[in-house]
Amino acid sequence: MTRMIMALCLALLVSAPVVHAQSESGADPTIEELLEGLTPPLKARIDIGEITEIDYIKRKAIISGYVYYFPPDWWQTPPKFKLLGSDAGALQLMTVGMKVEVTYGDTPDGRIGLIVEQLPDSTEVAH
Repeated sequence: MTRMIMALCLALLVSAPVVHAQSESGADPTIEELLEGLTPPLKARIDIGEITEIDYIKRKAIISGYVYYFPPDWWQTPPKFKLLGSDAGALQLMTVGMKVEVTYGDTPDGRIGLIVEQLPDSTEVAH
């Protein structure tokens, strides 16, 4: 119920899912480029997947084939990370191989991760 309320409270932008966004230069966009001019709240969506790549410096991860970008903590809607059985966590504690539930805002240029919650290793995910 809480997740549904959170998803409903984050409503605004809608677009088709983006597997991999690129900036005008052809390179991957930075989180700053994605956030430029973006005003929360975002329309929230929820997906389950496995972290296959993570870049702590660029604040992005590939989760079951989709690229997610995580805003800095000072952004209007800072991301939340939750380790299994806890309400605490951090991006730096997320690791390759973790199964996660991601609540994200879908933008025209990429997925902005808002909440990442670790799931049990036994969770089935699509690859």
